[in-house]
Amino acid sequence: MKTLVIQTAFLGDLIMTLPLIRRLRDEQPDSPITLAVRPSLAEFAADQYGVSDVLSLKKRRGWLERLGHDRGTLRGLRAPGFDTVYLAHRSFRSGLYARLSGAHRRVGFRGTPASWACTERVEREDSVHETQRYLTLAGPLPDYGGDPRPQVLVRDDVRRERDALFASVGIDPGKPFVTLMPGSVWPTKRWTVEGFAGVAHRFAARGTTVVLDGAPEERALCEQVRESAGGLPINIAGKTPLPLMAAALEASRLLIGNDSGPAHVAAAVGTPVVAIYGPTTPATGLQPTGCAPVWSLGLDELECRPCGRHGARQCPLGHHRCMRSLDAETVIDSIERLCLRSTSPGTPPVLLE
Repeated sequence: MKTLVIQTAFLGDLIMTLPLIRRLRDEQPDSPITLAVRPSLAEFAADQYGVSDVLSLKKRRGWLERLGHDRGTLRGLRAPGFDTVYLAHRSFRSGLYARLSGAHRRVGFRGTPASWACTERVEREDSVHETQRYLTLAGPLPDYGGDPRPQVLVRDDVRRERDALFASVGIDPGKPFVTLMPGSVWPTKRWTVEGFAGVAHRFAARGTTVVLDGAPEERALCEQVRESAGGLPINIAGKTPLPLMAAALEASRLLIGNDSGPAHVAAAVGTPVVAIYGPTTPATGLQPTGCAPVWSLGLDELECRPCGRHGARQCPLGHHRCMRSLDAETVIDSIERLCLRSTSPGTPPVLLE
């Protein structure tokens, strides 16, 4: 039996789909599993447990008009002869891809834009985490005895590449360091430059190395944080393609970032996470989860939160108070209370048990 899993959303969604892949692999060890993702995630997805092959599905505007001329995409969907398609992504477009695959069995969530294409529809439970929702596509949760937490795999050659990068920028892998990632695809999910800079300055003042990381388009943002923090952090943003970013996060003592994909990666490689929430909240079931603790910070007293499930380009009310009113001291105090302590002044922080 040949299986296709469609997940063409963002990085965090892909991470939360990994337990479904693991379940399918464990229950069908001899069946090839193809994972369909957006092109930017293909290399990363190919390294993950249970994935036999990766199919890149483009999500640009005008995709429907070009689809009939995109023989590569159509061939990738049809040629393997898939028997079953699992629609982790819920869009109409994903439903069309499922139909074009020619698979006779197509499993998705009931009441979603993709449900028209499904031969089997699963109820999407709002009260559980997204990873558990995805797992139910393969059957009821009580029938699954495996680990439901996302786990990201990192290749040894990528670790060696990470070590070479660290050596070139002055990061000592033998000393603890913390990572700050101030970026996000959604502008309203980004905490302020001043906030991240304040946190960076506090850690650096204690002698802890601070590393700034992010996508190439976030390098300028990270540079703003670095300059605002007195030039103390080391900025490697734009130098870490996704597999290398996962390896860098694996070596970090802690990640402090927004509600974004890298937070999901960090938790899934075993690095504790402090996730800063503005327009979104963990109550939606989309919060990072994995093999490490995740602490969520936000101004819960604001009545306008959450204003959406995924953030937005701009604040609907125009004030963006959920992020602008959250200062560095509040976040630092929360970090110290939740997960860090210093053995003596000037020594690196140590995670609390």
